[in-house]
Amino acid sequence: MIVSLLIRASSDLVSTVGFALIQPVSIIQGEPRAFADSRVLLLASFVPVLVLVGIDARRHPLVASLGYPVTLFTVFGWIQAGSPALGGMAPGAETTLVALALTVVAAFAGAAVGSWLARALQGPDGG
Repeated sequence: MIVSLLIRASSDLVSTVGFALIQPVSIIQGEPRAFADSRVLLLASFVPVLVLVGIDARRHPLVASLGYPVTLFTVFGWIQAGSPALGGMAPGAETTLVALALTVVAAFAGAAVGSWLARALQGPDGG
């Protein structure tokens, strides 16, 4: 809980300082599509969750730990590329593939550490 709060506080600080330094100007002020995009993002957040449900994460934790981030990466990458505000900043194919590979490696490492931690905390008697 404390780590989560520290991460949140540091993220807020970085974003506040970043916006103060860069002073970005919105290119979509008052555009109705911006509000529609926010609803699309909210609904798109459920797609990776539905993938977890379909995989049955409790029975297949490794597949689930790879399926969720890859789906999240794909869905939000597709949304970013089609967004009028962010589409111009979308990375090229090579950069995207490198990022996807790093996502898969991080997901696999997280699954391995999580499985090890679950076994270590479970103890020798299984409970």
